[in-house]
Amino acid sequence: MAIICRDVGFLFLQAPHTGSSAIGRALRKQLACTRLVHDYARDEAGRIIMRRKHQTLSQLLATSTISAEERSNLFVAAGVRNPFDLVVTEYARGIDLDAPDDTEERKHPDAWLPEPSPEDFERFVRRRYAAGLARRATRRRRRGLPSDYTEGVDFIIRFERMQADLDEALRSVGVLTRVMIPVVNVTPARKGRHYREYYTAEARHIIERVWAERLGRWGYAFEANSG
Repeated sequence: MAIICRDVGFLFLQAPHTGSSAIGRALRKQLACTRLVHDYARDEAGRIIMRRKHQTLSQLLATSTISAEERSNLFVAAGVRNPFDLVVTEYARGIDLDAPDDTEERKHPDAWLPEPSPEDFERFVRRRYAAGLARRATRRRRRGLPSDYTEGVDFIIRFERMQADLDEALRSVGVLTRVMIPVVNVTPARKGRHYREYYTAEARHIIERVWAERLGRWGYAFEANSG
C-alpha cells in the first residue's frame, strides 16, 4: 500500500518483499501517517488496474489517487532489495509477486516450506522467468518481472540498510525524531540461509539476464562467498 504523511509531505510506496510492511507499520504508528489506498481500482470493464496493497507512483497518478500538483509537493520513497535475494524469498514463500492480494497464496504466504534445494530453486526460476518472459510481461500477465515501484520516486530505501535509509529519507522532509522499524513478516522457510545457497549457475544466469536493467540501475550484483 502507499503510505502518505501529508503533514510532512512524505509518500512511501510499499514494494513486495522489501521490508515495506515493517516500514509502513512504523510510519502509521509512530508518525501518524495513513494508508492512501483502501481498495482495488478498476477500469470500465471491471479489470483491476491498481491493487489495494501495492501501488506504483504511475498508478496513483493515472487513477487520480494523487494529483500531479500534489505529487510535486511530496517527497516519494520506495524500497528495493537485491533481486537475487528477493527471488529466493519469493520462492520460499511460494507466491507470485504480482498475484492479487486476496488469493489463497497471499492468505497463507509461508504455508509452503521448501528445503533449500538448488535444483528445485532452478526449476522455479526457469518456470517463473525463463520461457516467454518478454511476451508475458508485455501482456501484463502474472508471470514476468514484477512492477517497478522505484520508477519516478525521489529516494530509494534499500532492504540491506533499511533503518539508515528511512532515517535519511525522513530527515529530507524535516523529521528528526527516529521512526524505529519493527521486525515483521520474517520468512521461516528460508531458515536464515543466504540467498547464494539456493543458486545454480543456470539460475544465476537467468536472473542476471532477466533483471539486468534493474540490477544495473540499483547497483546490485551476485555476492561472492567470502567464507
